[in-house]
Amino acid sequence: MIKMKKNDFEFVTCDYCKSRKFKKIFESKDYVNFISGKFQVVKCLNCGLVFTNPRPNKSKINYFYPDSSGYYQPEKPKENKGIIWNLNKLTLKYYFDYFSNKNKNKLKKIVLYPLLFYKIRDFKIKGIPLFKENGNILDIGCSYADFLYFMKQLGWKTTGVEMNKTAASWANKNFKVNVKINTLNKFNTQTKYDAITMRMYLEHSYSPYNDLVKVRNMLTKNGELIIIIPNFNGLESKIYKKYAYTLQLPTHLTHFTEDSIKKYLKKIGFKEIKIYHHKTDRDLIAPLTILKTEGKDIKILRLLLTNKIIRKTLVKAFINILSILRKTSRITIYAKK
Repeated sequence: MIKMKKNDFEFVTCDYCKSRKFKKIFESKDYVNFISGKFQVVKCLNCGLVFTNPRPNKSKINYFYPDSSGYYQPEKPKENKGIIWNLNKLTLKYYFDYFSNKNKNKLKKIVLYPLLFYKIRDFKIKGIPLFKENGNILDIGCSYADFLYFMKQLGWKTTGVEMNKTAASWANKNFKVNVKINTLNKFNTQTKYDAITMRMYLEHSYSPYNDLVKVRNMLTKNGELIIIIPNFNGLESKIYKKYAYTLQLPTHLTHFTEDSIKKYLKKIGFKEIKIYHHKTDRDLIAPLTILKTEGKDIKILRLLLTNKIIRKTLVKAFINILSILRKTSRITIYAKK
């Protein structure tokens, strides 16, 4: 096991406002890979941005991304067939402009809305862009590119950026989606993209501000940026605090809230910002296992929430309500150039 040294970490100023004044919120551990160490989360006293400080420097951060962690484990995509896929097709056609704009009945769109309301939200949460004929999409931090494979099937020209060679090579061989083995910082292109997605990427960025400036410059006029990130102000995060599953120290370098990501996007010049809250129950349940490893087991609660029947009924209903109330700990953000 590699032992981290003091000079393997760096203290940083606030990425948003460059202030050097911050207060410590708490210390926590790596509860994903269980690599030893304690990591500090701070809040900027000037703008309120929450971030990890000190953080592993760029030469050491890969130590916290072992292949065994599951970040880069490929999965076979599900086949597009059956009743669910037919509902998906209707949703994509009438509310996301897929499968040709011709012969779309406006009355049918209104009638279908109550039936497809949750499907629409599901696709918004997933980060599906509005269709653009002959459009090209860039996914940053695409891992083994399952999302790009899905978008390719829907008619997009696809490109991905991924720093992990194993994942990128697998994607190129199996999905044929044109993944560049690179980091966003070093990725240069003359291509302008109609849609750019950053799916659970931005919280890992060493400078969200610089990355967002760069992707805005890579978008076409009125191009769409879609970001998926944890929400530090979500109910699950507030309940579990330093044991929250979405915290994931020290690889999560910035801990966004709705307010902080909006401030970034507005400062850089994005418009029409819309936010959708996820409805996964994992963030409510996974911390109970973390608490168990720390000798703080809430056995009755853990057994109740992990019961299959309770999880599929009461827990699922609770998380759905939280999502509608905009209180969960993961969010999808849409913004226009």
